[in-house]
Amino acid sequence: MFRRSKKKKRIELTSNKKKTERPWELDLSNVPYFPLPPSPNAWLNNEPEPPPASEDIFELHNLAGVITRECHKLEMKERPDPAYRYFAPTSNGCLFIDKSGKAASKEGSSGSLLLRDHSGSISSHIDLQHDIYRIGSTLAGAHCIFLSSDCILHGYDPEFNTFIQRDLKQDPRIQMMNSPDLFHDEPVRRRIRNVSVSPDGKRIIVTAVDTAWCMNEFGDTIWAVSMPLSEGWERVLSRSSSYGDRQEIDLALSLMQLKLPVTQDAIKERYRKLALAWHPDLNPSDPLSTTRMQKLNNAFDILTGVDSGSLKVSEHATLKYRRTKPDMEINIGGFSIEISMGGPGLDWIYAASYAFDNSHVYIGSYAGKIVKLSAEGKPIAVVDVGNVPRDIVDCGNYLFLRTDCRLYVLGKDLSLIEVVDIHRKSKFLVTPKGFGEMASKNLRWYSSDGALKGEIRSKHPLRAAYFSGDQLNVETRQHMIGVTPN
Repeated sequence: MFRRSKKKKRIELTSNKKKTERPWELDLSNVPYFPLPPSPNAWLNNEPEPPPASEDIFELHNLAGVITRECHKLEMKERPDPAYRYFAPTSNGCLFIDKSGKAASKEGSSGSLLLRDHSGSISSHIDLQHDIYRIGSTLAGAHCIFLSSDCILHGYDPEFNTFIQRDLKQDPRIQMMNSPDLFHDEPVRRRIRNVSVSPDGKRIIVTAVDTAWCMNEFGDTIWAVSMPLSEGWERVLSRSSSYGDRQEIDLALSLMQLKLPVTQDAIKERYRKLALAWHPDLNPSDPLSTTRMQKLNNAFDILTGVDSGSLKVSEHATLKYRRTKPDMEINIGGFSIEISMGGPGLDWIYAASYAFDNSHVYIGSYAGKIVKLSAEGKPIAVVDVGNVPRDIVDCGNYLFLRTDCRLYVLGKDLSLIEVVDIHRKSKFLVTPKGFGEMASKNLRWYSSDGALKGEIRSKHPLRAAYFSGDQLNVETRQHMIGVTPN
């Protein structure tokens, strides 16, 4: 049973017959814009799978100065169940998620949850009577939320008690996104790309198509926003279709006499300064000026994804949109008729998460725009990675953005601290102590600022990685090693 908050006011009505809560379209004009080195869709050459351990069960490579606990064999009751294929750090430990029900203790269960506390011990376990289609958890809190394939939203508090259960398929807000011209008979669950919960568990984000709904724990709307339409709008600063790998980013920084961490303002300021010094029109007697200017333009494109030809010295670091002309305009008898062809271009929201401060929200769109929103749903900044964001994790001092091919490490001021190219299929473990990239038999560990600290190689497939205190535990089916990164 769910009661409505008497204090909550409804958003303006769209009809005199029925109350409908309507989202407002985000106005990104004059919002600070941070274009990052664009992420490609895929690399031409993927990195080969790193070699497994050759002699010992676990081998440490380039992990200098770490404190290592001796590898030991796990007792039967300690061994990680392979059904827990998903795991996520939370404020009270590490949450392991079984989407198959194979790790459940009760027959007929559709899934299960297991929590290891900060000592590494199993503190909680629950069998689920629903399947899991979408997962939402938070690094700064202990609540978790799931969407089942029948579009039921299930939320659990730190003790795994249900705090919300809501049928989104029948929710008028989700039904509002049911356009027959766009979706036809597509299942409703496919339009819901994300569910997320705030660290304190009092607010929930549900994204449907290009719209994000912020609700309280009773399901009442706090705010709702939609991404700007792709068609019918024009962005003044255009994104470049070119991208560079990590080595090319370093060369671009070196050419512009910069180094990481770097802000977007610093990149633009240095570009303008060098452009005034190197431009061929200002150096007619220098035969190398044209080549030098071309290299500078290319370096700017690689570092920002913005076409340097559209950047003027008088422009500010903001993202501006303006409406474009209709596809066709016909004058008949003194009357002007505008004709626009084709339906709206929707920029679907593919990632959403709450900030570490329990207040701000991030939403990431298919076009690669990550919008930082205030607690009231107002846009604060736009970060552009040029491709679909898969993960957005705010650790307080650092913000991590991951696409299929790249991981970005940003500072509190959204300055770019590090770029990590991803050339292999892997899972990511993000914690306030750093982050790991875990492949089948290899885990690379990075400090929070993106510096590669080394790697752990295993003879057997890795099943889990989690922190207990300051120690990173890495487990196979039968063995575990504990490492305390420096």
